[in-house]
Amino acid sequence: MNCKWIYDIIDKKSNVNKLLYENNNFVLIMRKYMNPNKISTFHLLAFPKDKTIKSIRDLTIDHIPLLREMMKKSKEYIKNNFNLENNKIVANFHYPPTVFLLHIHFELLNNRKVKKQAFEYSVNSVIENLRLDPKFYKKIKIETIKKI
Repeated sequence: MNCKWIYDIIDKKSNVNKLLYENNNFVLIMRKYMNPNKISTFHLLAFPKDKTIKSIRDLTIDHIPLLREMMKKSKEYIKNNFNLENNKIVANFHYPPTVFLLHIHFELLNNRKVKKQAFEYSVNSVIENLRLDPKFYKKIKIETIKKI
């Protein structure tokens, strides 16, 4: 899938109204269908500014500080701006992703759409796996389910 739309946000060329937070390392945006006044539609995405990180397959132990920063700053933003506690939010990656630029999905724990767990990887589990094996996601076989 085309990444131009997110590159345009990162580079501030278009759709900057979707940009909620940014620092030198990542951006936090609203998913396109999210209505900020309707909490039931809550869904944020955090993208690293490093465009070479396409998916969890590209992650190594060197990315752990970035992942921790993305989690910490995004959850702080969510708490301060949406008044949602950490235990109400789930953060995960999809593999294969729909957009080949690594991104974390932040969603309400109790209001998630039905998804196949085979496609989801908890950010905390990804960090732990990288701590155990610096190249974990480069080595393992990731089984995906083909859509019919």
